Amino acid sequence: MKAGAHSHFLQIEAASKVLWYECGLGHPRVPDSDILAALHTEEAAVASFTRMRWAHGPYCLVCGRFSDLHEFQDGTGRFSCASCKGRFTIRKNTIFEDSRLPLNKWFFAMQLFIQGITLPHAEEALHCTKPTVSLLFRKIEEAARLGTLYRTGKK
Repeated sequence: MKAGAHSHFLQIEAASKVLWYECGLGHPRVPDSDILAALHTEEAAVASFTRMRWAHGPYCLVCGRFSDLHEFQDGTGRFSCASCKGRFTIRKNTIFEDSRLPLNKWFFAMQLFIQGITLPHAEEALHCTKPTVSLLFRKIEEAARLGTLYRTGKK
């Protein structure tokens, strides 16, 4: 590997660890059992991401008000706002927004990306097709390059 490529890889690796933290899983106080749960169940992944995204209190991702939010009890991270009546998911304005893949697969893909796992091995581990894994890795790499999971800079 050339010196420039190695430096680029280290920058991407460091930035992807920031993304892991933004998912609510990179903090030293997060127990390993929470990380494993977030990698294995959609509900745990949604709960982890919700805690991290709204660390300072929940707000509407449509109107931006700190208002009374109603969470649908289906474990998918869907909410409605009492102020504007808007409906949204915790994925809004993130790299996860337009994806049908569960968050736990996204988190698992991030972990594989951070570890430098190759596409063929990631396909097998994630039980996804090559185009799906390629798209996941491209989005994760782009987010790592930008230094955030969020599309608009809003959290």
